[in-house]
Amino acid sequence: MSTPAPTAAWISLVLTGATLACTREPATPPPAYAAPLHDGDAVYFVGNSFFAWEDRVLPRWVAALGEVSSPPVHLQVDGDIVPGDLPLAAFLEHDAVVAALASRRHAVFVLQGHELEAVDDRAGFHDAVRRFDAKVRAAGARTVLFQTWDLRWREFLPALVEAYDSIGRELAIPVIPCGQVFDDLGATPPAGGNRWWLTASAEHP
Repeated sequence: MSTPAPTAAWISLVLTGATLACTREPATPPPAYAAPLHDGDAVYFVGNSFFAWEDRVLPRWVAALGEVSSPPVHLQVDGDIVPGDLPLAAFLEHDAVVAALASRRHAVFVLQGHELEAVDDRAGFHDAVRRFDAKVRAAGARTVLFQTWDLRWREFLPALVEAYDSIGRELAIPVIPCGQVFDDLGATPPAGGNRWWLTASAEHP
């Protein structure tokens, strides 16, 4: 089954580790980063159901897209993906994450905070990213942040973007701007659609 174009765009950002230029002009251009992944690398995903809703599992899509790239980029993917409301800091205590860091076999850790965390607890989110990034670097890997999106009953994208971008700049971490991509795609829905035409549920594309 082919992957829809919007999803492929998001996944390619994980592979390149670079930020996507959205249709809006950013107040401050995002920094440029070298691609963090190479053929044969392992990637570890940390987050909630935004990484795996029903049978749509982002790590699998990332690996599949790598396989069909030209030239192919063969990636090993796994992670600690727990649906629910856990803050990012809670994952630091998970046995799976501790073991992944200790293994030193992953090139990149992709971190996703709870969808409200960066807005409702900005300081706590930033502290969790700092702590995670320190452990990731100590394990010889790199951190990439997966920016989430706002919700149809509560719009907070500007604050979310600022929270992700500011900690990304502080720590020199690439931010995958999925929330901004999602917002841009929703701004020009197909005929008969609305801003939320890409959503499969109230929260999940």
